[in-house]
Amino acid sequence: MHNIKFNQLTDDARILSIGDFFRKDSESIWRINLDFYPKQNKSFLELSNAPVLVKKRTLNPTNETNPSGFAITFSIVDTKMWSVKTLSEYPLSDKIRKIEKEQFCFFFEIDSGLSIYLPQLELARVLFLHNAYLSRTALEPNGLRTEFDVISDKVSGKARVNLLPSSGYPLKSLDDYQSRRLLSWILIDKEARRSFESISESQVLHGTNKNGYRHWNFQFEPPSLCSVAFTVRGWNDKASKAFFVYEVIAIQNLKADIPDTVEFYHPEFKETKGAKGAGGGGSSKGTLIDEYEIQEGESANSDQPHSIIQALPVQFTFANPFKTVKVAKKEQKRASRQATEKDESLGVTPKEVSIEEPIRTGQHESADWNLISDDTEDAHIYANKFYCFHQMLDQLVSHYGCIIKSKQIRKLPRLARCKKHLLTTDGNPRCIAVIEIFVDNKTFHILEVDTSDAVNSLSTQILILNATTWNKQLIEIERALIKKSLVWPNNLFVQYCGVGNFKGAIHPKSSVTGMGLLDSDSIARWADRFYRLMNIM
Repeated sequence: MHNIKFNQLTDDARILSIGDFFRKDSESIWRINLDFYPKQNKSFLELSNAPVLVKKRTLNPTNETNPSGFAITFSIVDTKMWSVKTLSEYPLSDKIRKIEKEQFCFFFEIDSGLSIYLPQLELARVLFLHNAYLSRTALEPNGLRTEFDVISDKVSGKARVNLLPSSGYPLKSLDDYQSRRLLSWILIDKEARRSFESISESQVLHGTNKNGYRHWNFQFEPPSLCSVAFTVRGWNDKASKAFFVYEVIAIQNLKADIPDTVEFYHPEFKETKGAKGAGGGGSSKGTLIDEYEIQEGESANSDQPHSIIQALPVQFTFANPFKTVKVAKKEQKRASRQATEKDESLGVTPKEVSIEEPIRTGQHESADWNLISDDTEDAHIYANKFYCFHQMLDQLVSHYGCIIKSKQIRKLPRLARCKKHLLTTDGNPRCIAVIEIFVDNKTFHILEVDTSDAVNSLSTQILILNATTWNKQLIEIERALIKKSLVWPNNLFVQYCGVGNFKGAIHPKSSVTGMGLLDSDSIARWADRFYRLMNIM
């Protein structure tokens, strides 16, 4: 987080401990008590910053800092087997600072014999408090019900999430499939939703009022999380075999009771029209400027562009991945290249931003956190984007004697300061089809990228490799493709194939009304052109 500064904290402010929540009786804004080193003029931060509040984390770092603690990975059977303690019951409680002694934690043993002390706020942070909006809403009774209308139909395999016009959820977050997927889990999975709503219920039941303030020690009921694997960092006391979790850094094998497809609708969503086939459209630099100064406690302006700040990520993998899409009634024409670059420049956040709930009279540009890194193996659910391409491959097999030796669909990698790994139309992953094909005693590798959002015209690449380190080479090609904003890295093709051993095959044109689909004659001509190109290599 070296690129993120809090304006009311000094450099290298380390969070030593996290205390209770509090707010004035006359206000609705919750804050969290904190101990810092060195001592700060301010001993708390707004609840909106909960996504980045981690014990032993350094805020306003002047240099790259290594995460604190020792990392371990373990699996659990069910959270119903956990018990609840306060941190004062940790074996080395004399080293627990005063403000966190009464904070609640989950206590359980893992197969290695270690006793785990997992602060409840930390588990809720990674499960639910992914951004400022969810952090605030979690403390509001019936907060989700007043913001989202959810219709789930397991028979059709679809669910619909309607964001009500009054909803304050940051729409820009829904441009990203990772945020949509975790939000879907919270809204639709019954266990997850019940757990999320238990946060506000606990606050109402157990919060106390004194001297004009309401105080509350964070507590909630977790979902069962059956067979989930955790990777955590923390303090491992070998003498007592007790592990105090500072931070959860990965949750794997998360099960979701959700239909195969979740649709998100908001009246302001617009469907982009004007893409022609797999090419056309404009390109952009594909990078984001991400230097921010958080104006702590100051208001955000709802009329200003909204930006997403990438915090240190928590890795998620789902055991049963599902697809999410945005649906819209409004249409807008695809912008030209010049207009696209102009529009994207509006998304560059100025240095000073506010994480608070946007209002019309706010002082600063609005922003919100994102801490989700969804690494689920789910490329297969986007295979339909290559429907026509696979029809062409079938023609090569049936009419030209080609043999398909392997097929795979891969998500293009997520790289720092680049965004072309996501489709601009729906925020879903941009995938690449990788085919190994044998014909006329030659082996070819074929690369086809999903450009259905028409950000670039990108031909299919046909390669004859001169080495056997294909897996490593493929990773380098994918990374270079994203870094170059969807331009093929010909320098790597020369290195891996040699001059004359790689060629680009252009796509047939398709009409807008055809939704990118091709008729049988177009596919037949495509296959014939493809075969002739392979013959001259």
